[in-house]
Formats: sequence, C-alpha cells, structure tokens
Amino acid sequence: MNKKIFTVLIVFAIFLFRTNLILYATEEKISSEILIDGNTGQVLYENNSDKPVHIGSFNKLMTILLVAECIESGELSLNDELTAGNNAFNETGAVIWLETGEKMSVSDLLKGIIIGNANDACIVFAEEISGSEKDFVKLMNQKAKELSMKNTVFTDCKGTGSGNQYSTAYDMSLLTKELIKYDFLTPYMTTYMDELRNGATQLVNINTLVRNYDGILGVKAGYSEKSG
Repeated sequence: MNKKIFTVLIVFAIFLFRTNLILYATEEKISSEILIDGNTGQVLYENNSDKPVHIGSFNKLMTILLVAECIESGELSLNDELTAGNNAFNETGAVIWLETGEKMSVSDLLKGIIIGNANDACIVFAEEISGSEKDFVKLMNQKAKELSMKNTVFTDCKGTGSGNQYSTAYDMSLLTKELIKYDFLTPYMTTYMDELRNGATQLVNINTLVRNYDGILGVKAGYSEKSG
C-alpha cells in the first residue's frame, strides 16, 4: 500500500495548522473523514463527517482538554503530585501500572495519557478534578456542548466504555482545534518515546508520524475493535 495512503488510514494528526481526522464505523464499513483549517475552522474536505461512529481512545482528547483548562486556570500545575486511588489501580488495558497510593506529577500523568494512552492516568485526573469519573464525564459532555459538538456522547473518561459512546469527525475536529491552543501540550504530543519512574516505565507513541514527519504537531492515534 502506498505509504501516504497507509498513513491516512491509521493516524489522526495535526499537520501544520490543519486537522486531518479519520474515524471508522466497523459495522457499516464506512469512514468518517474531515480536513479543516485549524485557524479558521473552514472545512476543506469531508466525507461522512457528521456520521456518528465509535471513537475509542480518541475520547481521551476531551479528558486532556479539561486537564489543560485546569492548568491554564491555576487549579493544577504541571509539577503538582496527584495520588492514584483503587479505581486507577484496577484499570486494565493500556495503563502505566499505577499502584494505590502512588504519587505522580501532572506532567508525568499527561505523558502517560498522550504518549502511552494510559487509562489509569485518566482516572486519576477525573477523580482529582471532579471527585469521581461519573461526575467528570458530566463535565466532558458539558464541554462538548460548549464546543457545539452536537453529535457526541461520552460515557467514560478513557474510551473503553459501551457502544453508547460516539462522536463524529466534524465534532472531533472542533475538539482538536480547541486543544491545540494549549502550547504547553505540544511537547507531549510530539514525543515518540519517553519514560516514567526514572526509566522504569517506558512509553512509546503509536502515532509514528511524530518520529518521522517534520512539522507535525500531534495529536493522537488510537485503536479499538469497535472503531475499526
């Protein structure tokens, strides 16, 4: 397969100031695609961009956005240390193996999510900001409404929830356009490999474009069986 076509099939990314997002609905075997100007929001290309599809771990982008807002407002700082609870410890799938009571900085937890796709780190943020994942999800859906994401529903903070959780390429482009306003996130989103716990935990970004494509600004790649 042509390298450029392969890249388009697997990656959700920001190229310069444009958003190129492709989501898949496996059951119907259709793609949901959009290319927008990241400054103006002008749609340059779209295909089924308003089709609701499973978004998998892309929903972590809303979790990251809400964390970024807390950092911007001063409620959190990158150096703050947060404590993992039992819910984080019990998370499965993509994790950074947080232990109950373990402390980790906001910066390292962001690394865990953005580079390592860590579900347990999402739980730590959700409980720190809202007290529980359930209440944090309410914030996620509230923010979606504020961004005019009219065809989006979040049911958890990490993207491992039921089929009731969905979005569209257009809605996710609105989210990403908002997310890239936070320049302090760019170093995380453009890092291919990093580490936690003084090298004991290795992180590898599955968005391989950050390793070999000059000028990319991130943002995230993801995979789930439901999203295809």
